[in-house]
Amino acid sequence: MKPSHLLLALLCAVLWGYGFVPSKYGAAHMPPLLFLALRFLLIVAMTIWFVPLPRGQWRPVIYYSLTLGVGHFALLYVGLRLGVEATTASIIWLSQVPLTTLLAFFFLGDRPTLRTVIGMSIALAGSAALISEPRIAGEPLAITLVVLSAIMWAVAAIQAKRLPQVSPVAFNAWMSLISLPVLLVLSFALETDQYHEFLAPDWKLHASLVYMALFSSVIGYGIWFYLLRRHPVSRTAPFLLLVPIIGVVSGVLTLNDPITWRTVISGLITFAGVALIVIKRPVVATPPAET
Repeated sequence: MKPSHLLLALLCAVLWGYGFVPSKYGAAHMPPLLFLALRFLLIVAMTIWFVPLPRGQWRPVIYYSLTLGVGHFALLYVGLRLGVEATTASIIWLSQVPLTTLLAFFFLGDRPTLRTVIGMSIALAGSAALISEPRIAGEPLAITLVVLSAIMWAVAAIQAKRLPQVSPVAFNAWMSLISLPVLLVLSFALETDQYHEFLAPDWKLHASLVYMALFSSVIGYGIWFYLLRRHPVSRTAPFLLLVPIIGVVSGVLTLNDPITWRTVISGLITFAGVALIVIKRPVVATPPAET
């Protein structure tokens, strides 16, 4: 990977890792479903004009959109609203990797190697140790929602594998458009005081919204899929390991999230397990052309 692509991969990890901070701030200072709906509205406004219609793919695209946009993101944001810290959410985010691998075995027939099975077991054990920490276990509903959000992300990843004809950028645009009305209905049915909280004179709140739509979603995913088109997954996936590290550091420094030795050790165990899964042993092969 040439230096410019290396810098892009690092930038993507930073954008996604820091994204746990504005997500937490936005969910804590605005009704979370409304915050998410407004994020998707901005994404639609910026991307929908540049992607083709998913002709012949509407049904699976709708299923995918509801799983990711409503299932994963809504559960995550409500969990953040109910008390899960940005640092905790960023570590649980790593569990999406072993969960996706597990679901791929059951639904796609992707048989994991022994190394992958060991990595999955270590990662899930680390996540279990984290959520059993007393201060985290004291918020059972909130932490359950965040764990369920990780499961929904894994389900969405399996669904996406069944849609090779739809580009990843189009996924993001159509997911946002399809999820938007559902989230608005849920917000007005389950949340209150949306109008006043949206108009609150809080520049950090509105900056968080712009960050999540523009930098995390549009730019972040744009960089990621640019790299995936030019490099094998084995080269790009290890950079995802930087996301929770940046998320933890950002949460501690900007939101004053508490950090304990148990959190650190649990995070390191989870990190080690995921590293076994995503970092593949090098093979001797002709390197792909870089452009």
